[in-house]
Amino acid sequence: MASYKRIGIFGGSFDPPHYGHLILAREAQRAFKLSKVFFVPTYRHPFKKRAWASGRQRMKMVELAIEGDRNFAASDFEIKKKGPSFTYDTLEYFRGLFGTETQLYFLAGFDCLGELAKWKNAGKLKKMARFIGAPRPNTAKPRRRAYAGSVNMPLIDISSSGIRRSIKHSRPVRYMLPDKVLKFIERNRIYK
Repeated sequence: MASYKRIGIFGGSFDPPHYGHLILAREAQRAFKLSKVFFVPTYRHPFKKRAWASGRQRMKMVELAIEGDRNFAASDFEIKKKGPSFTYDTLEYFRGLFGTETQLYFLAGFDCLGELAKWKNAGKLKKMARFIGAPRPNTAKPRRRAYAGSVNMPLIDISSSGIRRSIKHSRPVRYMLPDKVLKFIERNRIYK
């Protein structure tokens, strides 16, 4: 594994990945001088009832979304691990991969960071990684103690749930997510 000073870890359902995810990752990479941002699709999100696409499908959509961008990579750690996906376990995995010389940054929306106290081993998480917050529509900024810094990016009112609803009702979503991802969704009839 390559040696990096700073890496970003972007966990989430990515059901499906969209331009809001990509812009957040790009802005975090630039602002925090991250060597690489790893997208880590969850197998099973501990706070959500279900994923609509399978783990394998979400992993493939992430790979298609970031294809050709050498600053981004996809990790199937949580998909292969199965069971509920916990940030604590994922940070331990990346610490094992890169060692103590690499600073870990975890990317999350302010909506997620507001719930940080409910996460597994919450008290240890901030010792394992620095948390980067991102603005979300209709979400207040959490108390500053919850994160190390934030990304200065436009508020992008695109959500995976909104995309799924639009696809289900045959409404256009073309400019919300990469064309390769949309073609994969259409070809496999995901979210119909």
